[in-house]
Amino acid sequence: MKRHLLFVALALLLAGSVNAQTIGVYWDEAGTVTTIPVGSGQGGAPTFTGYVLVFVEDVVGGASYALQIRDLDDALNDELLLASAVYPDGLQIGSALTGVEVGFSFPQYGFLGTPVLVSTLTFVNISGGQAQAAIDVLPHPAYGDAVYADGGAVLHVLSPLMDAIANENMTFGNVKSLFR
Repeated sequence: MKRHLLFVALALLLAGSVNAQTIGVYWDEAGTVTTIPVGSGQGGAPTFTGYVLVFVEDVVGGASYALQIRDLDDALNDELLLASAVYPDGLQIGSALTGVEVGFSFPQYGFLGTPVLVSTLTFVNISGGQAQAAIDVLPHPAYGDAVYADGGAVLHVLSPLMDAIANENMTFGNVKSLFR
């Protein structure tokens, strides 16, 4: 019996050390959908609900970040508008687009891959067509990084969720040559 507990403890320790400390905008509360969904909301204007989630193996007392909405076809965003941001109970200083500090009234737990909800965002697609945009998490201006506070109020750096990187077409021979 003790041997099994040792293996479980070791597995939990390794799982915690392998997971990166990340923050990103996801389109489901479980943190599995990273691309903007296609759909329409009430009144004909397509709306999207996004979730700013932190993935850490720690107790989370709060987080700080900023957002940037950018078009994929040009630098000026003319398709998506942040309509509202809702935060868990606690303290909020600033806004999501310029930098927000969110302090939770009660700590949240991010163990075993459970995401910690920092913000619920509502976006409106004002272009009328399919949104060709990306929402990036940026460093909070006061800290120089996106950060979270652990249960002891110690700040830790978070890595922003990155866009998918395009693959290059390669033959198997080209791949093998990389390892010679």
